[in-house]
Amino acid sequence: MNNNHFIHIKDFSFSEKSASLTDVGVFPKPMQYPIPPGPKGPLMNKLVAQTMAKKENGEKGFTLIELLVVVIIIGILAAIAIPVFLNMREGAWKSSVETDVANAVLVVEQATQESNGSIGTALDKEGNVLTSPKGGSYTVAGKSGTASEGNVITIAPAGTNGYTITGTNADYGTDAAHTYTFTSSTGKSGWPTE
Repeated sequence: MNNNHFIHIKDFSFSEKSASLTDVGVFPKPMQYPIPPGPKGPLMNKLVAQTMAKKENGEKGFTLIELLVVVIIIGILAAIAIPVFLNMREGAWKSSVETDVANAVLVVEQATQESNGSIGTALDKEGNVLTSPKGGSYTVAGKSGTASEGNVITIAPAGTNGYTITGTNADYGTDAAHTYTFTSSTGKSGWPTE
């Protein structure tokens, strides 16, 4: 076999009475960096040399398109996650109010049982409205209950022996659209938007 008709991959040159491709400018000449022997031995030197060679060949980092794709994907994930998170917070506020109103119903029912079924005397002597401080405790005829942090519970007589209990949360809103109400005459409770 004649050795004049083969291509050398290492230095991009070939024979047959012509110069190598690196000599005519088709391929750039590889740069040689002296690598001093390190503490890790020849394996580390080889890895460093391979990394340097990749860098010289133009492998420098991410392209603009790749970075834009990553930013778009992060934006889509954020657009999905943020509303879900906000809805979960609202759901937690609503649940805490619903729980506090249900507990207040039990407190009032126990108090009316001990007051011979009279809600007016269970609330106070005049039958006035009882409002808990925000996140504080309240007492109905010796029976006490506690509102969760940020919640306000209001107990008011309705009719002869009926009552209504309303609950609000400071973070969710305290207007009528954000008030949970229980009515004893119907035994039903709910939000105005339901």
